[in-house]
Amino acid sequence: MPKAQRLFLLVAILWLTVFIPSICCGETAGDTVRVDLRQDWLIYNNRHQTYAPFVENAASSSRSFSFILDKSSANNSNLACCFQGGSSLFIEQEIVAFYKRRKCISFDLDSLFQKYGREDLFVTVYNKSLDFNKFTTLLTAKRTEGNQLANTLIGEISVRDDSVFKNFYLLALLLFLIILSAVYNLNPRNFREFYSLHKAFSLKPRYDNISTLKIFNWSNLLIIFTHCLLISFMLIVVVGLLGEPIPYVRINIEGLGAGIWRWISLAFVVFLLILIKYILIKLLSTMMNLKKFDHIHFFEFIRISIFIYSLALIFAVVLLLAFYLPVANSFIWVVYLIAFLSVVRIVLLYLKFLRLSTFRNLYLFSYLCTTEILPLIIGFKIFVLDF
Repeated sequence: MPKAQRLFLLVAILWLTVFIPSICCGETAGDTVRVDLRQDWLIYNNRHQTYAPFVENAASSSRSFSFILDKSSANNSNLACCFQGGSSLFIEQEIVAFYKRRKCISFDLDSLFQKYGREDLFVTVYNKSLDFNKFTTLLTAKRTEGNQLANTLIGEISVRDDSVFKNFYLLALLLFLIILSAVYNLNPRNFREFYSLHKAFSLKPRYDNISTLKIFNWSNLLIIFTHCLLISFMLIVVVGLLGEPIPYVRINIEGLGAGIWRWISLAFVVFLLILIKYILIKLLSTMMNLKKFDHIHFFEFIRISIFIYSLALIFAVVLLLAFYLPVANSFIWVVYLIAFLSVVRIVLLYLKFLRLSTFRNLYLFSYLCTTEILPLIIGFKIFVLDF
């Protein structure tokens, strides 16, 4: 079978593995939904000092929303909620929980009413970066099996809704695989150089195909931009599923078209940052009199990075297929995986360049500190520790 056909077959298989489970599993993978409480949300109006009904898609600067649980209508039910990261939950004006990361949980309402001894409960959710689209409040049928503990949450649930984010994920993944296939067919030789697993992790690099080292070759730029699409896709998926804002990055997908546009525009931003990195590599290699080393370094950086984010993509797809949306607590491991593999990339670059006769160990270590280690520490601080 020709390689182009094998690649197309791979695209079809990946698409089916994502699309078919979304059809087979239905809209909910957890409890049976009785009532969506979103229609009962109340927003406090500071100007009039009163509560007003929540209006979908209306502009609001509110940092909280509330709703009332009535004992008669919530009999033999659970309260199933999904919270945006950084949210506080109040019941009867008492804080009962704080969720640092996105969380989906279920409460036994009979136990709650018994604990507070009231016929109705006033529930408030507060978040200083409130995004209404990242919250779910449902009344679900109580499960008859299992051990339900009074005054405690039953356990994590997985609510699968027909969200804009899910549609964006499926469409963007398909578009990315189509673009990847098209880029391969435009220049298979260069594509195989960048996507060679053996050469990426080989400690005895050879650069026989000198065309791959011409960074501003149109074919290479397409491959690099495709890599930027992968990075931006992973960024949107991880932020969307974790439900937490990354410092200096605001990602809010309000519609399918807006999500695709945000994905492509973010890819251009990543592409610009990669070009800035190339300029930094160029300046340092010139200052240290490392002739033609800038092209080698940049090429190896991109080649190893491709496999880092490709592995992260595979890991993310497996998580989605295994746990369905949302999987906030699991997806933090995607961030840790990328961080760990980025450290491995530095080690690989050092071992590769150490074998080139033009380097001294001190020069090479100083060079990598400036071009790789320092940017990684800054990125780790912003995207992992603060995240």
